[in-house]
This record gives sequence, structure tokens and C-alpha cells, in this order.
Amino acid sequence: SLSVCAATSTPQGDLIASGDAEGSVHMWDMRTMSEVYTANFGRYRINDLAFDPRGDTIAAAMEDGTVRMANTNSQTASAFCAHVASCQSCHFSCTGTHLYTASTDGLLNIWRAT
Repeated sequence: SLSVCAATSTPQGDLIASGDAEGSVHMWDMRTMSEVYTANFGRYRINDLAFDPRGDTIAAAMEDGTVRMANTNSQTASAFCAHVASCQSCHFSCTGTHLYTASTDGLLNIWRAT
């Protein structure tokens, strides 16, 4: 079994997500207790997960310095290089327009999330 490295829920509490050491994200519907989404975000450890305020997008801070994002409705995904070292945390602004990332490279970055 893989170790769970990160967990989060939507602001509404209807979905919960976990990220593991092999780069997989799993989401469960808390009403039905069933898994509704699985994605492989690469082969690197997921250090942190964050949902945007609407619960439509999940971001993953990855060990390789990238941030992976997926739309929970369309299940489309994207990635960008956020840091030159391990991305340790990610968090959406309260409006969902920005994503904050922090890394072992000593930087806190602010990204447009829209």
C-alpha cells in the first residue's frame, strides 16, 4: 500500500482528496462514501493539496517542484514548473484567483490561477 502524504476537502465538505508518494490523487464523495476521481499526477510525491473556493479545481504541490492542477468537473489537468526545488505547499486565495506556493528553494510564489 502507498503512503498518504496529503489530504484536503472542498470548502463545502462534499469531496475529500488524498495524495500519495507515487503521485496519485484520489477523491471521494462524502455523501456516498464512493471514490469519484483518480488521477496520476506523475511519479513524484504529492506534498500538499488544495481545492479552490468553489471546489472545482484541485492543486497539488509536487516533490519535483511542479504544481499539477485538475478540474474536478471536466477532469482536465495541467502542470507548470513552480520552483527549482521541492514544492512543499499550495493554497488558493479566498477569491480563487491566485495560488500561493512555497518551496525548499526558499521562495513563496504567487500565481494567477484563472
